[in-house]
Amino acid sequence: MVVFVGCSSSNMVDEKYLTAASNLAEYLCEHDCTLLFGSSENGMMGSVYRVFKKNNCKIISVLPKEYYGTLMEVDADEKVLVNTCSDQLRYLVNTGDLTIILPGSFGTLSELMASIQCKKVGEHNKPIVIYNIDGFYDEFLEKFKKIKEEKFEFFELEDLYDVIDDLHDLDKYLDKEKVYRKSRW
Repeated sequence: MVVFVGCSSSNMVDEKYLTAASNLAEYLCEHDCTLLFGSSENGMMGSVYRVFKKNNCKIISVLPKEYYGTLMEVDADEKVLVNTCSDQLRYLVNTGDLTIILPGSFGTLSELMASIQCKKVGEHNKPIVIYNIDGFYDEFLEKFKKIKEEKFEFFELEDLYDVIDDLHDLDKYLDKEKVYRKSRW
């Protein structure tokens, strides 16, 4: 199963986030997953990458040409070079079998929002899982509920994404034989 993991590449985040990212990566490796990610060795993204590398699990890195040289040094089994950041976002969001979003900044939030929107319009039908480490996404999730309550959104939120705070909640996605992806990329 190819899993896109979106998360922070900041080296300044609290250790609890780096540890949680490493634990997630170990769990995904135990389930023989392939990592699809944005090609950074820094922060949580780097923690995930290093665990996959240590466990000899397959890694697919995706980066825009504008960052070539800066991020291309990541040792991946497959390197996908795209033209722009928008192309990178579209590829990451619409490729793979499962999306897991961990805490992060604007890039991670754009990955989350694009994943949800692309699922809504049928560009993919894969599960989107928000890993709400230490309540990081609590305020966002409340805002999502308000969007639904105020009738800005007609989809049921549980049809768009799932929220977990325990790795074992991923079992229902990792053990399925079914491939969820329906990509137009």
